[in-house]
Amino acid sequence: MLELGALHRLSSLLVQTEDVNRLLNVALDLAIEVLGVDAGSIAVIEEDRDELVVMGSRNLSETWVVQSALLSHGGALRKNALAGEIVWVNDLAEDERTINPEGAREEKLCSLLSTGLMDQGRPIGLIRLYTRSPREFTPAEHGLLRSIADQSAAAVMNARLKKLREENERVARQVSLAADVQRRMLPRSMPESMVFDIAARYIPSFELGGDFYDFIPLGGHLGIAVGDVVGKGVAAALLMSAVRASLRAHAQDLYDLDEVCSRVNAALAADTRDYEFATLWYAVIDPVTLRLTYCNAGHNPSMHFRVRKDRPVGEQDIAELAEGGMALGIDKLHRYDRGTAYLAPGDVLFAYTDGLTDAMDFSGQRFGKARLRATLLEAMNAQRNGGAEVTAASIIERVFWHLRQFCGLAPRSDDISVVVMRVRG
Repeated sequence: MLELGALHRLSSLLVQTEDVNRLLNVALDLAIEVLGVDAGSIAVIEEDRDELVVMGSRNLSETWVVQSALLSHGGALRKNALAGEIVWVNDLAEDERTINPEGAREEKLCSLLSTGLMDQGRPIGLIRLYTRSPREFTPAEHGLLRSIADQSAAAVMNARLKKLREENERVARQVSLAADVQRRMLPRSMPESMVFDIAARYIPSFELGGDFYDFIPLGGHLGIAVGDVVGKGVAAALLMSAVRASLRAHAQDLYDLDEVCSRVNAALAADTRDYEFATLWYAVIDPVTLRLTYCNAGHNPSMHFRVRKDRPVGEQDIAELAEGGMALGIDKLHRYDRGTAYLAPGDVLFAYTDGLTDAMDFSGQRFGKARLRATLLEAMNAQRNGGAEVTAASIIERVFWHLRQFCGLAPRSDDISVVVMRVRG
């Protein structure tokens, strides 16, 4: 009844307290009480230091607690206990394995009973019990010590996991706030224009992502940017915000897109490591002449679809806008080129990040550029085939419908950003 009562009290503490130190000291007191020993100590392995730290002792001098860290030659007794064995020594002062038999005599300690606190086969602590006269422990007493050690290990892990959950919840709240800030960095609405019909969509693979798109008003002209920072999560989101801020700062002062990209590249290269970089496709459109000037910094080339009235749009009507240079943040001295394209009424510009073409189904097959081009041609010709009017929003909807059909419920491995601009008229 005493043994059952002790285990019940220890089990109750498992759900009542989060104080690891108090849990272990109560476990030590219970073990001393129910096993009828004279002294004891209990220690845990600190996760950050990977060493045993004594959390409590009873009827032992501080000198013995410190000196008994290695009780036996080569730490054999401790190793066996930490392997989950029940270790018993009849007389510490006479046992040849004991390092300090004189210390045991001075402490008036005789028999030892010890075992490890185990969690799924992994040691997380150690309990040692001592008597001041020779004693043999029965198998039932061995089992009781094992039960107390197991309950103590469960209590320690429960407290640690609760602390980790609280820390994760705190981090999750911060990430949620950061995600809200990132969403507010994206344009809240599409630019209003009598000339252009514009739509966009952004889908992060995590709560925070490294993709972005932006629309920059430039004195009557319109700047369009689509970017992708290497990686995902918090680090990519922070780098993304830096690229976006740098682009906006330089775009307001310069019209030469190659110079804008060069300055953004130099700023990014100065503040990032070798493996941190970003790709960017940036263009400026004149709504009067429909002249599009662009610079592609290592990004997926945007696609210009020349829409014909007299025939369906085909592969021959697709032009990839690839002029530019390498990704941003790699070589701060790299210089960029700019390209030019002229749009016409009905034409469509499609800009995207590689998360779209790299999306995979459950068999590991990529959505791919060929499938994307076929989907876009189908969207361009929908009205000609008796469908609804082609709009920028309808093109995006059709692309993502095909993407969902292809990927199913397979998890996304990367962020996806898409911008579609259609010339009205």
